[in-house]
Amino acid sequence: MYDGLQYLLLNESQTKVNSYMATKQRADQSRNSALLHHDTVQESLEKVFRSDLSSAKATISRPAMTAVERDHLYKHMMKMDNFERELILHEPTDTSMGGSQTQVFLNRLAAASQARPSELVRTQREQLGYNHEPLPKRPKWGRFNTGKPECRTIRRCRLLRLRQPLALVLALAVNGYQAINTTSPHYESGHLRLRVSDVTTLVSMALVIIKFFLGVWSTIVVWRCAYVLRDRAGFDPQSQRISFMKKHKLPPTAMWPVQWPRGFPSWMVAVSLVLMAVQPYISPLLSGAVNWDPSSVSTGNRIQVNDTNPAADLVQWYWYLAQQSDRKSYLRLAAGMANLAWANSAAVSANGTSITGNGCRHVVNRGGELAVNSTVWNLVVPCININSISWARSADDVPRNVTYLVENSTNLSIVNDNPSSYYRPGGAVLFDPNLLWNNSKTKSPWEPPPATTFSGTKSFGLLLARPGLYGPPCTSAGLGPTVFGDSRNITQYMLSFNRNCYLIGTVNLTAGVTNSSIATYISSRVVEDQTPLSSVVFEPNPWVQEALWLLPDLMTMIAVMNATLLPTYDNLDGYVELLIRQAYLAAWDMFHSSFDVGGPLFEATPQEPRIRASVSFSRVFSWLAICLLTTLGGLTLLLLTTGYKEEEEEQKEVTSEALTQLNAATTGIIDEAKPVAMDAAESIIASP
Repeated sequence: MYDGLQYLLLNESQTKVNSYMATKQRADQSRNSALLHHDTVQESLEKVFRSDLSSAKATISRPAMTAVERDHLYKHMMKMDNFERELILHEPTDTSMGGSQTQVFLNRLAAASQARPSELVRTQREQLGYNHEPLPKRPKWGRFNTGKPECRTIRRCRLLRLRQPLALVLALAVNGYQAINTTSPHYESGHLRLRVSDVTTLVSMALVIIKFFLGVWSTIVVWRCAYVLRDRAGFDPQSQRISFMKKHKLPPTAMWPVQWPRGFPSWMVAVSLVLMAVQPYISPLLSGAVNWDPSSVSTGNRIQVNDTNPAADLVQWYWYLAQQSDRKSYLRLAAGMANLAWANSAAVSANGTSITGNGCRHVVNRGGELAVNSTVWNLVVPCININSISWARSADDVPRNVTYLVENSTNLSIVNDNPSSYYRPGGAVLFDPNLLWNNSKTKSPWEPPPATTFSGTKSFGLLLARPGLYGPPCTSAGLGPTVFGDSRNITQYMLSFNRNCYLIGTVNLTAGVTNSSIATYISSRVVEDQTPLSSVVFEPNPWVQEALWLLPDLMTMIAVMNATLLPTYDNLDGYVELLIRQAYLAAWDMFHSSFDVGGPLFEATPQEPRIRASVSFSRVFSWLAICLLTTLGGLTLLLLTTGYKEEEEEQKEVTSEALTQLNAATTGIIDEAKPVAMDAAESIIASP
């Protein structure tokens, strides 16, 4: 390198130096040429020293370094990282460089390196804690163009504060939020409404932002750990542990035998990094903390609802009384209405009772459909209350006419059917033996029957099981398993007839209609009264008694179809109550829809379907608790680097003073370098 430098100097300065020595009259021109030569030397040296670190080492180590070279080397090394300067200065140097000049040069570099000269001239590599191979350059955290300081240390970072607001937003704002469905517009009446996808996107964006700042914060932490290990744990890049990490990209704990951290600082760093390691993988815990359930909100507008069927015709009442075939079609219509009102298993409890109101449901006619949870006021709704159920315990408890009607239920049917002949367990008939249905001439076929209510006792028979001709007897001990549970738990009296086992009892009930103060749509065509059943006011209606007469046929049909999924096992009383309720309400709805002509309009408040957010607080706070591990790791490093703040403040003062001295020294060196460059050029030219 030195020979190349000599050749460069000869080649660039030969013409200008010859011209200077040929004539003194051109002294000024020669001096200018020498100054230009000086600039060329400076540029050449900068190229050499900028090339790589090994060139800088070779340059400072070679003998007979000129003042100009030392000056440019000094300025070049001022641009280096502290690690690189120390690596150069701790190389063994030749004393021929010039004793006093070398010491001055080292002192200047020491001041710029913010360290004492005695520390910089140490030659024992073991005392440095690292060797020739430098650590990667630390990010130079300075200032932005705005003049505001960046986050330089762990203590100055406030990025973790983003987590608490996000958790609070999920817990307070998102929880209970009513998102619109995909068919509703985002903007309505000047208000922005979000969909489920929008909320999910916002939560994901917040997690991405937190992950970004966590990466920035983690970078600072990792660099701080590197310097802590270097200064306090004797970090050696050429150790076996570091070589293993470079080669296999694995931590030292993967070595065999296992290499555990050494010393308290190493353990502190390891614990801190372990506490922070899980943070990038817990985002699904928060993004999956929001559940979405069907819901609705009020539109705030009231509309008029017509509950009367436009196709209703009172003339058909004549044919209902006159022809059995017509009554069969209306019976099937009533069974379909029972299915509409009760087939939704989500609207009933495990034992079959309603969970959406008092159990008095009504199927509205087409044209009166509204969204679920819409409300309607002062609507006429059929209602029935089962006050009590009593079972016969012996044959003496059953009147003879009741036994006869249960065995021969054709007398109870309005369609000349025999409900007892279906032989399906669960089939039942409800009747008043003293008031059976008839189509006598006392009924007017041209007008509805007189309005009535019913409050009293009716008899019923329930088909428990059909053991068959060679089956077990109808006894609790011998019958065995049934759809209503183990027969040994059934202590009621069992009537055996035609290889069937019946249970006989009485039901005390109140039936009629109620003017519901508020009813709620549980489906688009089914409303349910919200008044407590004990507070319902029963009112008379023309179709109450006709609905009760239809029950023997309709109860059997509902039990056979089983479309309403009535629970039976260990639920005798509940089954009887639900079967009577479903059949009565469906029968009244059929009469109202078929024969009621005209009627008042009712006010209703429609609901808009929404999707309600339900936040799992256990997941949110679990995510927040895991996030606190990162904070705990940062606090651990904070304790480990407690004294770093004072060192930084001291370094600022040293740096400021060193820069002042550097500016003054640089100015002097530049002024002194001009005659030195001339002398160097003349000596090179004069040399053989």
